Amino acid sequence: MSDKAEHRRLNIKKSFKEQLWLPPHHEIDHRGNPILWKLEDRWWLIGLGAGGSQDTSYGLKVSNLEKELCDLVGICGPGQIPVAPPPVVPGTPPPPPLSIQPPPAEIFIPTESPVPPPVVPQPSPPAQTPDPMLVPTPATIAGMPSNQPEAAAPPPTPPPEPSPKAPPPRAPSARRGKEDEEKDDEYEMDLKRKKEKEDAAMYEDEDTDILISKDDYWFSGIDRNGDARQPTGKLTPEENTERLRTCGTRTLDRPSADGKAFEVREDSFQKWLSFVEINNAQNRSATGGALGTMISSRHFLTSSQVVMNDDKTWRWNSEKVADCVSGQNHLDVPDEILGHTNLFFRVCVRRTNSFCELTQQIEQSVKRAVILNYCNHRTQYFDNTQAVMVAEVVVDHTPNRGFPCLVD
Repeated sequence: MSDKAEHRRLNIKKSFKEQLWLPPHHEIDHRGNPILWKLEDRWWLIGLGAGGSQDTSYGLKVSNLEKELCDLVGICGPGQIPVAPPPVVPGTPPPPPLSIQPPPAEIFIPTESPVPPPVVPQPSPPAQTPDPMLVPTPATIAGMPSNQPEAAAPPPTPPPEPSPKAPPPRAPSARRGKEDEEKDDEYEMDLKRKKEKEDAAMYEDEDTDILISKDDYWFSGIDRNGDARQPTGKLTPEENTERLRTCGTRTLDRPSADGKAFEVREDSFQKWLSFVEINNAQNRSATGGALGTMISSRHFLTSSQVVMNDDKTWRWNSEKVADCVSGQNHLDVPDEILGHTNLFFRVCVRRTNSFCELTQQIEQSVKRAVILNYCNHRTQYFDNTQAVMVAEVVVDHTPNRGFPCLVD
């Protein structure tokens, strides 16, 4: 058994719906190793090692996880990238049906000098004899003959002369003192306190609990120490597009031409090949592990054997895994177990080996892990192969690390 990871070229014996059968190459309790395929100068991840029998090594197909990875972590194939439909411009609704044809519509366009409408002469009314109308005059009102001359109009009333006395001057407004300004400040502060009390009372009346969860705090961009963090969670469409552009471009240092194994050099796989381990609760030593393959700037694929035994008990505390509920498909790894799960960038298989102790390692914490399709695995298959687990680390890496593409 080698102390370092190795890579070799093998032929696929058989391909089934969920599995690949390969010539025997696995070692006891070794799962999660990447099965790569080169096409058009790119490396594609087609499966993960899943143990095997004496004459056959098994691999779990990655192509079966296309929808799951797209839904859970935003790692989508070219045909899965959602494209927003073009905006629909609402058309002018048709007019309601009319029983009578409406007259042509007139369009009024305002101008600077609008032309007045033409004057249409109106027909003259029939001639009528007007009734005599009495026009009152001063003579008839005073009982005098109407042929008397009219009295002269009274002279206009002269305007009032200005008063020789000037009005008293207006008293100047009282000057505001410092005490008045302080009173205004106190009044504004009272209004502010009153507003705060009203807002607090409004939330107290709500029948809703407001909870800031660990995930909300983590996704806010600030970690528990107050330091700014890089993006985490599902890939954005832009990040996934960048992943598709840069994946699979790193060349292996010594690709084997036959089944002979070559040890993995640090300058070959160290950018995207890792080892995932978990400790146990008794002595805090490593109790489970598997190789992990980077598939995005912050996501890795590995085997569920990192956190779970073949008998479906947790490696951390040996407790039985809870049964799936109706409609459940995937299994989220509990936070208690994630707190003791770490990912290492190194080329050695055993951390206790002297070579590994001398090799520089980059250790990262696992933020989230999901065992894909755990609830749909048949027990006899799970005992032999376990399942694929996707893990998310807390530190975002640059996309151009040469990790393989995912076959779809």
